[in-house]
Amino acid sequence: MNAATMLTRISIATVLVVLTAVLTSTMVIAQDATKPKPISIVVGFAPGSTTDIVARTIAQKLSESIGVAVVVENKPGAGGNIATGFVKRAPADGQTVLAHSVAFAVNPSLYTNAGYDA
Repeated sequence: MNAATMLTRISIATVLVVLTAVLTSTMVIAQDATKPKPISIVVGFAPGSTTDIVARTIAQKLSESIGVAVVVENKPGAGGNIATGFVKRAPADGQTVLAHSVAFAVNPSLYTNAGYDA
């Protein structure tokens, strides 16, 4: 192998190492820039109800565990159908969760249009 071939191989290897370092550092910076959105737990009953108390207890422990804000929203009415409809229309990004009771399974038999299939 002559000196010119060896120098070309070293140059190519150096360029690849530098390119890898630059691309990797850019990806790390991009990942640090995004902050997680808060998680929303939607409760279909009034504040102070059993479902609300359980949801708030879970929200506090979950927030401490994963380090993301967890918010409890109460949307009472129609046996929880209003909250269920709200969660159904929310973006499917995993940030909105429904806390319900056994009424979730019973409502389709009580309402002609519960808004969901149980």
